Amino acid sequence: MADLGALDRQVKDRENARIARRGVGQSRVGVRKDPVVLPAETPEPLAAPTVADAPTVKAAAKEVKQETSAVDNTLAPATISLDRATEHLLESVRTAGRFSSPRLDANRSATVRLALTILGETMSPEEIVAEMRRRGAQSAGTGRKRFG
Repeated sequence: MADLGALDRQVKDRENARIARRGVGQSRVGVRKDPVVLPAETPEPLAAPTVADAPTVKAAAKEVKQETSAVDNTLAPATISLDRATEHLLESVRTAGRFSSPRLDANRSATVRLALTILGETMSPEEIVAEMRRRGAQSAGTGRKRFG
């Protein structure tokens, strides 16, 4: 059986040799030799925005629509909170898709994306906000108001 003390000494010797090759206090990444030179001129501070510069709600909504139409269709994960009735509806849609002919994978994400697409096509952002205000907050507890 090998002597464990000798093995420990070999490991320490290798580590010390590696440090000696690198130099004490040097990192593995190369050290910058030339100093960083900052530009002599400082940029002028930006003027504070005025109310006249602020876009209107309709202009902002139009801009968002243009941005979303230009964006590719890659999916990003999102977390949403749903009540039990909505959960039951999503599960019913999924079950109906499974037993339809031909079969359709009507998963929850696809169903929510379809609903949001239809909502976006039929209502403007202002109309959605107005409808949420009309329905009012549905949470009676403490914390953030939840509209539904």
